[in-house]
Amino acid sequence: MELGYFKKLLKNNNAIKMNEEFILFNDLELYSFDTEQSIKFESFEELLKHKIQNETIGALVLRTEAFFNHYNGGRGATGPTALGGGFSHARDRGNPLSEVKFPAEFNVGGKNRSYDKTLELFKKKYASADVEYGVVVDRDGFVHKHIKGSRSSVAISGGKGQVILHNHPGGGNFSDADLISVSSTRENGIVAVGTKKTYSFFKTKNFKSKEFIKAVKKAKWPANLNYDKGADWWLKKNAKTYGYKYSVS
Repeated sequence: MELGYFKKLLKNNNAIKMNEEFILFNDLELYSFDTEQSIKFESFEELLKHKIQNETIGALVLRTEAFFNHYNGGRGATGPTALGGGFSHARDRGNPLSEVKFPAEFNVGGKNRSYDKTLELFKKKYASADVEYGVVVDRDGFVHKHIKGSRSSVAISGGKGQVILHNHPGGGNFSDADLISVSSTRENGIVAVGTKKTYSFFKTKNFKSKEFIKAVKKAKWPANLNYDKGADWWLKKNAKTYGYKYSVS
């Protein structure tokens, strides 16, 4: 990726995940999920010279074709929970960007099209699917992207004010990847669809993206709660603190 394009990409998003350990916020703060430490750079040029894992950020950017947002299935209600709980994600078992599909099959109904109708159509098509699918939908229900992913992940991104709809083949609440990905962009929200429940997360105008991203990786909930109930407990508890709306239907 060209450095100039990366600079524009960073400016137009809240953050870019550089690898599994580091995320870069658009104010040039580089944050480590492992150590919970940050480095704040005075300039973009200074940032590019900094090394992470024995490679400069500039070199990492140049060899990276694209920085994808991965929306990944959670462990699900039957999965094991760590002591005190915490967000995680399913192990990916395939290429998350396996097939670009036509958005047109969702864009039916003319003037009668709406976000709610698009969501219901997505549920009908993919709630029981054995791989993940994702679509990007705007407030009027018009689908702009349609991607087929792998059994546990789909790579897709939307624009300002748009919403990501995706399914979780194993059911279950949001993963850390889901929440961090949507928080890193200017998208309005994310929905995870399963056979029994649908989880919705929407930002408010007061959404604190950086604080929320850091909090997701440090989240804990009562150890007696399984993943779905624990995630539900934490997301409801912190909605006002970080400025979002969360619901389950």
